[in-house]
Amino acid sequence: MQISTEAKADFKKFDASGDLEKMAIAMIELDPRPAFQKRKIPVEDTLSYGRKFGIDVLKYDVKYEIQSSGFLITRVFELENV
Repeated sequence: MQISTEAKADFKKFDASGDLEKMAIAMIELDPRPAFQKRKIPVEDTLSYGRKFGIDVLKYDVKYEIQSSGFLITRVFELENV
C-alpha cells in the first residue's frame, strides 16, 4: 500500500489522529472492488494497472488506483451532505 503526497496531506487535514488513514488502508487492502472485477482482472494482472476506484470511508471519499506495486491511495475528499 502506498499513499501519494496529496493523499497524506488530505488525511492530515481531515484527521490528525491518523485513524481515518488506518481505516482506509485496512479497507482497501481487502480489495473492495466488485467480485466480477476481481475475477476478471486480478490486481496482479497488468490490465488492472492504472485503473482508478473510490470508496466511502465514514464521511470521506478515498480515491485509489492499482499499480504494479499494489494499491496507491491518491486523494481524499470530504463527502458533501453527509
